[in-house]
Amino acid sequence: MVALSEIGSEFHSIQNENSNGLNLPSDVFDSALVFSGRTAIETVLRNLPKAKKAVLPSYCCNSMIEPFLQAGITVSFFDVNYYADELQINSSIADDTDIVLWCNYFGYSVSLPDLSEFINHGGVLIEDITHSLYSSAPYHAQSNFLVASLRKWEPLLCGGYCASFGSTLNEKPSKFPGEEFLRNKRSAMDLKMEYLGDFDYSKKRSFLSMFSESNRWLASNYSGLCIDSDSESYIRSINFESHKKARIQNAKVLYNGLKQCRRLKPLFEF
Repeated sequence: MVALSEIGSEFHSIQNENSNGLNLPSDVFDSALVFSGRTAIETVLRNLPKAKKAVLPSYCCNSMIEPFLQAGITVSFFDVNYYADELQINSSIADDTDIVLWCNYFGYSVSLPDLSEFINHGGVLIEDITHSLYSSAPYHAQSNFLVASLRKWEPLLCGGYCASFGSTLNEKPSKFPGEEFLRNKRSAMDLKMEYLGDFDYSKKRSFLSMFSESNRWLASNYSGLCIDSDSESYIRSINFESHKKARIQNAKVLYNGLKQCRRLKPLFEF
């Protein structure tokens, strides 16, 4: 029998591991586990009520932009392109900018320009460390706040992270997500686990539909929610080093397989 596997998509259910847990940044001043990456950005912005204008990378998803718009913050973009065989970022910042959002793409460190003058004049640097969360240097020293989506890394019902280096996060979510959402997400993850055992494609159609419904609910209901207790318990119990090694090995498999394709060129050398 040929073993089947899937690349990407949503996670299947996994039991707690009774280990040391996810290696989140330890030298922050304050932090919070929240419902999603969008909620993490929203939480930071709620702690910056005077901010009016922000500059974001042009290469980002709508879920990163939406919390700024919902907060009434005007958004513009700095250019992110790929040419001359490398990622090129033109981070020009207008004088009236209050916030810069930075991202380390795909876990590879991209040189952050010197923003000390911007920060010294009251500017705020928020760094999205979703891609670099498992890297040896997940964030830059200049950052004032960190945000991340934890659902991209682990089999969680929900999960986001935000942190501050210089001040207390006075505004933090305290409301838990609804039981119906958690129950439906758990059922989808359990059904995918069953599918990976018997490859019954009727189950795949079902869990894909269930995941889609969960994500639609999340997109409209992320505001003001903290992480659920089961997801937090899982985060506190994982074997971080083994998960990190597995991710690196998975990336090597993909890299070595795809580099044979002449029509594809990797952004970074492995």
